[in-house]
Parts: sequence; structure tokens; C-alpha cells
Amino acid sequence: MIASSVRLRIELAYQHFSDDDLTRLTNKIESLFPDRLSIGLITNDKIPDLVSIYISILLTLLMKGHKPILHDISVIRDKKTSSESYIACIPTAPNIVTPIDIAVKATSAIISLVIEGSDYKKAQSLKEKAIERLVGQFPHGRNTFHMIEYAWRKRIPCLHLVGNIFQLGWGSKSSTFDSTISDRTTSSSVMLAKNKFLSNILLKNAGIPVAKQFVVTKMEDAFDAAKKLGLPVVLKPADADGGVGVIAGIRTTEDFRKAFLTISRKYKRILVEEYVFGDDFRIHICNYQVYRVVQRIAAHVVGDGVSSIDNLIERHNEHALTGLLSAAGSTIKPIKVDDELQQWLIAQHSTLGSVPDKGSSIRLKGAANVNTGGITTYPKQVHKDNLSLAIRVARLLRLDIAGVDLIIPDIKKSWKTQKTIICEVNAQPQIAEAKIPFIVDQIVRGTGRIPIVFFLGDDKNTTWFNIFRDKWRLTKCDLKLGVVYSSGIWLEDECIIPRNRSTYSDTLCLLKDVNIEGLIIFINDTSSLREGLPVDQIDLLIVDQYEREELAQFQKKWFSIYSKMAKEIVKTNHTREVNFADQIQLPSLTSEQITDLAIRTLTNSMT
Repeated sequence: MIASSVRLRIELAYQHFSDDDLTRLTNKIESLFPDRLSIGLITNDKIPDLVSIYISILLTLLMKGHKPILHDISVIRDKKTSSESYIACIPTAPNIVTPIDIAVKATSAIISLVIEGSDYKKAQSLKEKAIERLVGQFPHGRNTFHMIEYAWRKRIPCLHLVGNIFQLGWGSKSSTFDSTISDRTTSSSVMLAKNKFLSNILLKNAGIPVAKQFVVTKMEDAFDAAKKLGLPVVLKPADADGGVGVIAGIRTTEDFRKAFLTISRKYKRILVEEYVFGDDFRIHICNYQVYRVVQRIAAHVVGDGVSSIDNLIERHNEHALTGLLSAAGSTIKPIKVDDELQQWLIAQHSTLGSVPDKGSSIRLKGAANVNTGGITTYPKQVHKDNLSLAIRVARLLRLDIAGVDLIIPDIKKSWKTQKTIICEVNAQPQIAEAKIPFIVDQIVRGTGRIPIVFFLGDDKNTTWFNIFRDKWRLTKCDLKLGVVYSSGIWLEDECIIPRNRSTYSDTLCLLKDVNIEGLIIFINDTSSLREGLPVDQIDLLIVDQYEREELAQFQKKWFSIYSKMAKEIVKTNHTREVNFADQIQLPSLTSEQITDLAIRTLTNSMT
């Protein structure tokens, strides 16, 4: 298998089966993968059924782990071999090469077990272990996945660093992120957003309207706080965000006691907060610009004059199972019948068996939380003062990306003329898929790419590079240049890693360094044929001569695979003619000319 950031090739040796054997094998595969994906392959050849089965299992495993970015899968017959074999080409990004490798090995092993007639449980176990490994490889969370998917479509480079932290872009043009927490988001900002009590004090001291609240750890202190505030009140964890654990609109002492016990099972510090009447809105901000405003409506049902509340809830939950989206694009979640819901029904003189009038709305939860069955919609008009207020809140907490939640009776009017509070600030808000492009474009610097020059030849022939280095100094260019050389990895004139590992790992090392503004990579070993390259584009490819014959053969094979990634290709004038793909004739330049071309490539792309 040869993997690159352009296409991943899987060589498949095909074994012939009788129709009966193939039917038996297909049936076993279908029992293992009842939800196996049907696929459309791009091919001019008649592809055997078993090859199609192989590819469909591969993709199903990948989808089980987490939907990767896979498009235009092609399968062709390999006419260069005497045996009947096929090559599957899957366009891929560097961050999903490892998951594909896991899926390839698991698919081959599963099919082999089925062909051998091995125990079904063994194949099932292999499938489950592969999915478990894949889940650990792919990005977690809707935000992260959609950001990577958009970056891939826009050809913005993406690298997986550790855990759920990814890098968009290379070197000095890069940014790292985990969901919507970027490298510009400070840890103190995230801490403040999660600590509702401290953020409330900070905002209050800055003149921001917030709810009156008390932080407590004991039931008796909580009752004292509620008495001072007066019912109804809100109870919520002091050290969580995202609407987790919030119970709003508590009207009776018994409901208060139950709510406190529920929250205290998970959280030690609890906030008792005044309940403010009004509509719930989230104002989304990125780099102190408002890009989206949504109204969040608490879980409720609307009567049809015939159905009971219980039936209306059941109907809502059926819609939730289908993945239905609300007007503002959030996934509809089920409504759970619990004590809080029952108390809201009692407050509205209703029961689960009540039949609401047609068009009447019955509220079922206190907090306007999507995770408890609430929905989102877009307001038609928002007063500019309310947008300015949210931006000021984000600035006070130093959050580059934030979801600012406010409760206000009429969003069309200024908060200055009505009772309004900022009830929460979320440092990691969920982003609507349609708004992902805006977020990524704000995070990434331009295309996220830095200029890259590859030198395909023996790096002992350094005539042009010595000239380049002297001229580069004379340009007095402040841009930082990284070099992968046989003697190690260099940043400017400093060797930062003294030993050479492989082209892939050494190049990756520099792509992750925010100081690097341009790269020169010497291909000084054959590892890139095994490991691939961590880049999908080469700005300039310089071809030079290898002294040893075996390396000359390597050069030819390397060129046939990776030359299509190069925007411009030249060769040194002392390089003998090499019979490259399609008899291509390369421009032949002197060392001085190549030096000037390399400097232009690096400086023009950098600026």
C-alpha cells in the first residue's frame, strides 16, 4: 500500500469463486455488516463482486468510526501484473491515512476469516475491535469534524496533533484547535466561562446586567439563598457550561429540594439564581464579530385539539430519532418525562393525559436547552445595542469564539429599556454547519499554506544550495526558512534536530513549527515511497542527479508518483536526461538560475 496526501492506493489480489461460493460469502458478509454501504465506483473495468464487497466493508468500517472525507473512489484493474489484481484509489487527507490503514488491515482479515469459514464470532470480534480503534483515531465532536471537512474542501492543510487537537495550515500560517477552542483562546478565558460564579462577578463589576446569585454547597444554605431571592429561582452547577445541569423556573420548596438533590449528585458547588422572565437567545461571536443569533425555546408541545400531551411528546421523540433539524439547524433531541416536566404541567393545570387546545403551547422544561428537547429558531430582528452588549461580554472574558446567552423580553428593543440578563457565556459553543466556513476563515491565515521546495537528488551535490544560502542572506529576508537535510533539520543556520529520521517525519516536524515560513526538503532516502508525504502540494520541484544507480531507479519511481503535486519542475543542467513518465522534458537550469527561481518561489508565496 502506498499512501500519500493525494490518493491512497490499495492493491487487491483477486481470487475466483464459483457463484455458489460467492453467494455464501456475500450472505456471511451481510450478516456481519447488515448496514453495509452501497457504493458507486468510478471505473472503466468490470469489477468483480468480491472487490466491490471489500471496498464497501472498508468504507463501512470508516463510517462506523466517524465519517471521514471520502469522495470519488476509483477502482481499476492493474494491467501491469500477470495475476488478476485491482488498485483502489481513495482521495484522502494526511489526518485520515492512519484510520484508513487500520480499516484496510481489518477488512482484509475479516474477508480472509469468512473465506476460510472460520468462527463467525471471531470475525465479529475483529470488526468491533477495528471500530473501537477507529473511533479513537477520528475527530470527536460535530464542530471539529465539520471544520476539518470544510478545510479539506477548501484545500487548507490539516494535521492531527494529539487527542482531539488538530492543526489547520502549515508553519507560520497555521492555527490549532479543539472544537471551537483555538490557540488564540487563553486558558484563563475558558476557566472564567466555565466558572459561572466568577464570570458573573467579573461581568457585574464591568456594568453588565447579570442575575443575582449565591453559590452554596449545602441544602440549608440553598434554601436561605432562595428565600432572599424569592421563588421562582434557577439552580445550576457553578463549574459547568453549555447549559449542563440547569433547572429553571423552580416554583415550590419541594421542587427546589428535589432539584438541589439532583444537581448535588454530580456537582459540589451549586448556584441559586434569580429567575428572570423573558426569551432565551444565544449570540454567536468570532473575533468580536457577531455572525449568528438564535432563539432557544424550551421543550414544549403544541396542541392539535385531539392528542394528549403524552402522545404529543411521543410524536416529538419519534421525530428526534429520525435526526430531524429545527429551523436554526440544531438536531431535535428527545423530551424526557421526569419530575421537572411533571411540575411544569402542574403549574399549567395540566397532566400527561390532558388534551391541549389546537395551537396552544404547553411548556415542559424550565431551561431553553436543546439537549433536553428544546428547539432553536432565528429572530427576525435584533437591536444593535443587544449585539454590542454580547461583543463587550466576549471582550471582557477575552474569548475569540463565544456563545453569549441572554434572557430578554423583546430582542427587537434595546436591553437598556427592559430587564435583561447575561445568563451564561460558552467558550465552546456548537456551530451550525452553515457557519463553519466563516469560523475557519477567521482562524486560518489565508490559505494556510507556506511555500515548499523539494530537491530530488543527492544532497551531497550542494552547489546550487550553497549559492542559494549566500543569496538568501543577501536578500536580508526576515522570513524564517526550514530545511530538511541528510545531516538533520535546520531552522535558518541552526540545526534543531541533529539526526535524520525520514522525509515524512522530518517534514512534519517543520510543518508544525509556527516559526517556519518556508521549506526546502531534500529527498535523501527512499522512505517516502513507503510512508508517503505529509504535503499535497509542492511549489517547486528541483531534479538533480543521484550518483548510485539504485537511487536513480528510486528517483524515477518517486517522480512518477509525486511529480503531479508540483506546480513547477526544473532540473539542474548537469543532470543526465532521465526517462521520466510520458517522456517529459524538464527545463534545464544553471545553479544560479535555480537559486533565483527558488528565492522567487519562496518570497512570492510567503508574501
